[in-house]
Amino acid sequence: MSSAKKTEQQPFPSISPSHKPDNLYPGFSTTNIPSIKETTSTPSSSTTEQGDPSYPQFLRERFLQRYPLYLKTPYEDENFYIRYTGPLKFEVKMKTSTASAQPAALNWIQSNGIDPSTHEIIFK
Repeated sequence: MSSAKKTEQQPFPSISPSHKPDNLYPGFSTTNIPSIKETTSTPSSSTTEQGDPSYPQFLRERFLQRYPLYLKTPYEDENFYIRYTGPLKFEVKMKTSTASAQPAALNWIQSNGIDPSTHEIIFK
C-alpha cells in the first residue's frame, strides 16, 4: 500500500489581486465607466410604466379608446353584420339590399353611445 497523501483540490483557483478585472486588460478600468444618466423626462399622467399597479387598467382604457364597442361586437341582426377591422374602423356587411340597412347600422352604432363620424365605416 502506498502511503501517498491525498491533497484536496480547490474547485476554482483562488484569485490573486493581479487577477482582478482591472488587471486582466491593460488600459481598461471598471472604475472609469461613466454612470448612466436618465435621458427620459418624468412620465406625464397620460403615460404609465409596466411596473405600475394601474398599468393593466391603463392598457384597458387605451384599448377601449381605439375600440369603444369592442365588448358589443361583432354584432349581427337581420339587416347587417358589423365588426372591427382596426382601431376606430368598422366593416359592415349588408345582408339585405334595402335602403334601410345602412341607416340601421349607423343607428345601432349611435344607440350604443358612439358618434359614427368618429369611425371609418366600410359598407360591403
